Amino acid sequence: LMGRDHGNARHLAAGLQEMGFTVINEVETNMVFVDIASATDMPLNTLTRELAKQNIMVPGGEGTTATRFVTHLQTPRDQVDRTLDAIADLIGCHTRARIDLPSVA
Repeated sequence: LMGRDHGNARHLAAGLQEMGFTVINEVETNMVFVDIASATDMPLNTLTRELAKQNIMVPGGEGTTATRFVTHLQTPRDQVDRTLDAIADLIGCHTRARIDLPSVA
């Protein structure tokens, strides 16, 4: 299960990078650290508030542009894709293609 969780984090990181976000860490676990300002002028607190309206919880606040996404072993791949699609819609990124990284069972 941990392998699937970490694979979902890598999938999330790849999708965010595809949209132009800078992933700050090497994704080896279930955490993805991202510089939001690298892909959008939208303030982090606005992005996190809009994602929360879709039940996607991401920490953030005023005065910072970095945040952390965390996957969970019970989070299915389609929820990661839903998160990526929601972010793409919010920042107006209409070029997001599906990246299919192999799932680890």
